[in-house]
Amino acid sequence: MKQKGKRIVIIALALLLLICGGIYTVYRLHPERFVGQDDIITRGEYAAILARDLLLNTANAEKDPPSFPDIDGHWSEKYIEALIDAGIIDPADYPDGFHPDAPITRAEIIKMLVRAEGKNEEAENTQGHSEYQDQSDIKDDDKGYVIIGREDGIIGDTDDNKIHPNDPVTKGEAEDLNDKTKPEPSVPTPTNPSQTPGAPAPSPTPDPTEKPVPTSTNPDEGQPTPTPTPTPTPTPGNPGGGSGGSGGHTYYPDAQIRFEFPETAHTDSEIQVMPVWKYMKSYTWSLTKTAADGSQQPVELAEAVSGTLGLEGGTIRFKADGQYTLTATAKNARGKETVLSRQITVYPVIDLSFDLPETTHTDKSITLTFPLEKLYGHDIVWMATKDGETVQTTILEGTLGNEGGTFVFRNKGEYTLTASITDNTGRVFTHCESTRVYPVAGISFDLPSASHTDTAFGISTVLTEADGLTVDWSLTKNGEAAALADAVDGVLTNDGGTVRFKDKGVYMLTGTLTDETGRTFEASDTVTVYPVGSIGFYAPEITHTDETVHVETRFDNLGDASIEWSLTKDGKAVDLADAVQGELTNDGGFIRFKDKGEYVLKAAFKDPAGRTYSYTAPVKAYPVPSISYTLPETAHTDTTVSVVPETSELGSLKVEWLMENGLGFQDFGTYVDGTLDNSGGSIRFKHAGTYELIARITDETGRVFLFENGGRIEVLPVLGISFELPEATHTDRTIDLRTRGNNNVLPVEWAITKDDEQVEPSDVMEGSLNTYGGKIRFTQIGDYTLTASMTDALGRVFSYSASTSVYPIPSISLSAPQVWYAGEAGTVSVSGTDLANLTADWTVVKDDGGAEPYSNYASGTLTKEGGSLTFPTKGQYELTLTMTDPTGRTFVQSRNLTVYPIPSMSLSLPQTWHAGEAGTVGVSDTDLENLTAGWTVKQGAAPYRQHLHVLLRFIRHRLRLFA
Repeated sequence: MKQKGKRIVIIALALLLLICGGIYTVYRLHPERFVGQDDIITRGEYAAILARDLLLNTANAEKDPPSFPDIDGHWSEKYIEALIDAGIIDPADYPDGFHPDAPITRAEIIKMLVRAEGKNEEAENTQGHSEYQDQSDIKDDDKGYVIIGREDGIIGDTDDNKIHPNDPVTKGEAEDLNDKTKPEPSVPTPTNPSQTPGAPAPSPTPDPTEKPVPTSTNPDEGQPTPTPTPTPTPTPGNPGGGSGGSGGHTYYPDAQIRFEFPETAHTDSEIQVMPVWKYMKSYTWSLTKTAADGSQQPVELAEAVSGTLGLEGGTIRFKADGQYTLTATAKNARGKETVLSRQITVYPVIDLSFDLPETTHTDKSITLTFPLEKLYGHDIVWMATKDGETVQTTILEGTLGNEGGTFVFRNKGEYTLTASITDNTGRVFTHCESTRVYPVAGISFDLPSASHTDTAFGISTVLTEADGLTVDWSLTKNGEAAALADAVDGVLTNDGGTVRFKDKGVYMLTGTLTDETGRTFEASDTVTVYPVGSIGFYAPEITHTDETVHVETRFDNLGDASIEWSLTKDGKAVDLADAVQGELTNDGGFIRFKDKGEYVLKAAFKDPAGRTYSYTAPVKAYPVPSISYTLPETAHTDTTVSVVPETSELGSLKVEWLMENGLGFQDFGTYVDGTLDNSGGSIRFKHAGTYELIARITDETGRVFLFENGGRIEVLPVLGISFELPEATHTDRTIDLRTRGNNNVLPVEWAITKDDEQVEPSDVMEGSLNTYGGKIRFTQIGDYTLTASMTDALGRVFSYSASTSVYPIPSISLSAPQVWYAGEAGTVSVSGTDLANLTADWTVVKDDGGAEPYSNYASGTLTKEGGSLTFPTKGQYELTLTMTDPTGRTFVQSRNLTVYPIPSMSLSLPQTWHAGEAGTVGVSDTDLENLTAGWTVKQGAAPYRQHLHVLLRFIRHRLRLFA
């Protein structure tokens, strides 16, 4: 059983090897069969598929030398050579080699398939537009093949109307193109004489590089793409016409033209003309326009259309309406013309634009105007929508026709008015405008013709089309605007209200509605308001014997009656003429009470109906007090001044003393020490200035009597001045010194001492000082006293002094090596000037950390003179020295240090080696990063570098040096 099992396993392995070997053999001979349908196919793979589909005989197809150097020995060589022999691949298409393993493009496949159909010559003599949007991506030599491929159905319409000629193709796409091709029967193709030495030379043919030249009919056109002249073909009978000779006749095919043109268009239509030319040597584009008599009149393309036409056509737009004929004329190599014309009727674009106001009202008319000649004989169809729903145009009051019209919207709402015309092509031209129509609001109300100031009456309003609107009420009184709230009691709303006019007068009340457009609608009515009959006058309740009293009468409905005036004094009737000076009439008058006392003034009259009206008013007349006094002309703020007054009619009244300094009355206690009463007193002025002492007496009525007959007194001040200096400063700092006190009264003189000795200010400081101070900087260190003094008009000197200490700006130099090694001591030194009174503080920052005392990172001692440090670990350090002077000002110096480790290294290798055998060299230990390695070998006593490359070759794949 064991022997049998072994035989089975051996047989299975043999079969598996045979199968695998067969698959491998097939893959080597036909790799194209293993390409997936969605995989990109190469030139060699496609050559094999196409040769097989065309049933080409590939036996003995290989050549020596091959047609392309890069296919020599390639698995697809015989298929490529077979396609070359069949005229399907032209070696001239691949001047740089065939590159059989490169992806094949769609344009290459189309070119091969058109040749397979036997239409190579036709394709070479075909030009124009392929009707694909990416026409510009197609190479000029490939355009004729793409046009033929589309005509023959090899290619067709695409989703994006692009052919993507230069994109690679999948196997499935290539086979689909093959299936759409109808190849001509296979006929052996003679070997290209240019490729096979010793072959007979071909017959002469016209120069294939000649270009088709457009005539000057369209001067804007460019030169067309070069197209080979068709090869003359000897034919019996010379059907195309040509020169005869003993060698037979030459046949030149007629030129062919094809392009599509719409039958109708408009003056805003962009028309794309995509011609196809075959066997064309030169071409022209021309245009005619049908005249009124039916004749065709030539027109210049540049004048009639926007755009140009060339070899590949172009996009044009007709500038004017009319009937046109576009003609393409092509000539073949013999000059024989082929003409193709297409007729088009161009219609105008009808402009139906009009404007509607954004808003309007149901009582406002709108006028629209259309010139009939702009309608080109068509009728306008008018349509309307109201609030989003279609309605009949009968909603308009008025008419709309071809010329427009004048109309009014009958009802409120949101309207859209549309004008439309359908022309002969069925194209519809429309224009819409929208407007919002508001109703005409209304308001009305009535007022009584007359009323009185003690009578309230109601107002009722009637509103129409006023939803959402608020009535704004306004008022005029006797023709002038008046505030409603001030003139009446009561409130008016949209419904009206009840009001009472407070004062007599002729009033006009107006109610106004304002809609969303800002249009106002209003109604007004007038009322005359009369007062309630009355009698009265005005006289002050109190007066003085030196005052004239204006008695103002206020009488209503007095008519022809006269006012009777009477008077009582202290409860007893007196004669008016004896008690007062002046006269009273119906209009009142001006009177003055001669003596103090309590009076009652009475006025009375009777109206025509006999009703008596009277009015009384009490008046108390007070006497006028007086006081006089005299002040000295001058004094000082430390001088006592005596005030002795003389008075009359004071009674129980109290004299109040005021002080005025030219700027108005001032607080007495602020400016004066001491008090004054009815008998005067002694005072002292606290502040310098010119003063006036005023006596004020206020009687029972509150009347104030001011007496300013004491004269003015000029008070001179006791002067004072001060300023501030800092206790300490430095020679680099500027002091902004400002004086205080009476520094704006007299000139200020400055003096300075240094270390208790008088010095000139310019010798020890920069800057200047004036009355208000100034900006100064001390240039020398020391203890200074600065003094400011003033002398007044009396020769008195006022001064102030302040002291400061000036410290120097030290210069500090910190030196330390930039490179340190872990565990090794380094020296830090400090030098400079003016360091005596400074204290030192040392800190260290390691890598990106914060500042810490230096002892946290290093051992050793640092003073303000420096010292010695040892860093135990590698890293980037910043050493900072901060020195502080007696004022607390700090001065900082820093240095950056790099501490490197001291690496240790171990090298291991065998003690003995054998020639030709590999050996292992090992390098290890710590802190080797950032180091570079250099290797040397010596034999005997001196380096022997000839063997270095041998050693390196043995250890190259086993030894890695890390930097």
